[in-house]
Amino acid sequence: MILGWNKETLFIQFSGDNSRYLYFLITNGSFFISQLNCQNIKIGRIDIQYIRTNKTNDTDVNEFLEKSLQVSKDGIPQRDENDNIQTLAIGKRENAYYIRIYKMDSALKFELEIKKRPAQHLGLLLLNGSYQEFEDYISKSFVKHFWKSIFLETCFTDWLNYFLRAHSSKPQKHLVTSYLQEYFATSENLKFYRLLQFISFVRIYSGKKEIVNGQSYITVQFRLLDFMKTVNCQANSYQRQQFLQFFNQLQSLPPFREKFADRKFRQLLFFPVVNAIQETKRGPWIIQISVAEHLMKDAYPFHLPPSFFTYSNTMNLDVKLSIIQALAQEYSIQKIYYVQSFLNQFVKRRHSIQANIKRDIIHEFQNLIKFKIIESRFLFQGKDNQLFRKIFLKLKI
Repeated sequence: MILGWNKETLFIQFSGDNSRYLYFLITNGSFFISQLNCQNIKIGRIDIQYIRTNKTNDTDVNEFLEKSLQVSKDGIPQRDENDNIQTLAIGKRENAYYIRIYKMDSALKFELEIKKRPAQHLGLLLLNGSYQEFEDYISKSFVKHFWKSIFLETCFTDWLNYFLRAHSSKPQKHLVTSYLQEYFATSENLKFYRLLQFISFVRIYSGKKEIVNGQSYITVQFRLLDFMKTVNCQANSYQRQQFLQFFNQLQSLPPFREKFADRKFRQLLFFPVVNAIQETKRGPWIIQISVAEHLMKDAYPFHLPPSFFTYSNTMNLDVKLSIIQALAQEYSIQKIYYVQSFLNQFVKRRHSIQANIKRDIIHEFQNLIKFKIIESRFLFQGKDNQLFRKIFLKLKI
């Protein structure tokens, strides 16, 4: 749309669906900005936004906006007749970066306006065809400015907290996990835990990348014994058969399915090819496995201390999985660990066993604090001299 012009300047604006379609044409090679046949063309402004749909269990959005106003220091609110913030602008309009948060019908819109030198730099990246660098720059700018400017300890920034955690470094000896339960959830606790162990183990390997029907897979090879040692498992014949059976069952996991439209979807196996080879009768077992790049390269939002990489007995395994489930249950940094519900499973066991389980819980929480994964202050809810009924946690950002 042409907003204004003179003999030397033409201002063209693409908004909404038009801007998204233009970017699609540019990255698809169907259109080049140079085709506009204009000298000294510059990108003067780029707006990027994220729309977060409201959820049934959301807290008070007005409280979030008021606390963000306090955090921002230079926020300018627009209020309704009930004195509730409808739009919160952060920064000066003439600055290179300008933030707005809008209330929408059943959603919140987070918008960053980029102008001046940063916009011109982004324009050069587009002109040069550096699309990946363009997207990295603009997404990091978006996250950085919202991270510094708004209140983070709320459900309304779950998407932002996810990005921040996902792009933090994960030590190699830590167990990684994500919101994978919806694909891998199983009543077999050990099978699910082995999967987390394997994903954490295989991430350190490099392998041959192959494209199968547009999907990327990485084929890696390692000794079965190396995996068993990493997870602190004895290398006897029984355990070896158990691990071989685990790899044999990987292909029975449900496929990952992504739906794009009513008549279009994508479905892929995480482990399409698994080979277990023993070249000689007494030789080592070699595992050759193709792993979806989605698993190998995913920026997992959660990592757990080295103590979570192994387990000492079945009850210790249950403790670890109960904590993992509590941490990965939703995007919010606020978590609830229903400790009493977990302990109720063991009410008929000996008192010494129940005491050991409670010690395990406390020990694992101490490790989470030690490695700065959760805040050091908890909120306990309990009564009648019980250990506690619930623990309200806060993930470190």
